[in-house]
Amino acid sequence: MLGAIVLASACGRAPQQSATDSEMPKSANAADETAPEDWDVFVQLVREQDENAIRFRSRPVSKEEFRMLLEGCDGLMVLEIDQSAISSELIHQVLTKLPGLRQLRFDGPVVESDLKWIASNLPELTVLNLPQGEFGNEGVQALSEHSKLELLRIGAPNVNNDGVRAILEIPNLRFLHLINVSIDDQVLKDIAKKNSLESFYLDGGGCSEEGLSELVKASPQLHFHWNQLHLNNDPHSHPH
Repeated sequence: MLGAIVLASACGRAPQQSATDSEMPKSANAADETAPEDWDVFVQLVREQDENAIRFRSRPVSKEEFRMLLEGCDGLMVLEIDQSAISSELIHQVLTKLPGLRQLRFDGPVVESDLKWIASNLPELTVLNLPQGEFGNEGVQALSEHSKLELLRIGAPNVNNDGVRAILEIPNLRFLHLINVSIDDQVLKDIAKKNSLESFYLDGGGCSEEGLSELVKASPQLHFHWNQLHLNNDPHSHPH
């Protein structure tokens, strides 16, 4: 499921775009849960062009470790880390050196200014995963014109109906996962009208089961999960 969280360090070649978090880019040669948690090794593999993805989420990356990405890592396409020990200034400095970055996950808190920076400076992103967002509507508004973003997963209690409407302006958005956002039934009609949307997962929030059932009826093509489960009237319902 798109909400699944795997607390394991891994790196691997970035494959094709994925619809769900549990299927977030992992290749056949990606390290499994027994992989050594050695950041230096992962960075060296990227520098030698043997890998183009780093997934290192078992502990926060230190600022000294993160600085290693400043040299020889411009081929990095996938970065998934806990960045909570790194300053915004250093994050911006390093990400500027990664022009080909396609997929980004930050497990630590992300504030409004950081999301705005990401929206303005990482135009090649197709996947953005920020489960601990401290931003609000203004931050997600900055994403509304991001032409290549296809998958957005955010945990953001400060985002409300207006913020979700801004998210729906992302032109090529296909997969959306909202966690503990402050929305209600009023925004569901807007979600139903987003023709490019293939998958919508909602955990928490203030929507009613009745409102969500109407969404499923209005958008039978939409793969929808509510708190990790299907609704009873969902035509795509299957055991989990």
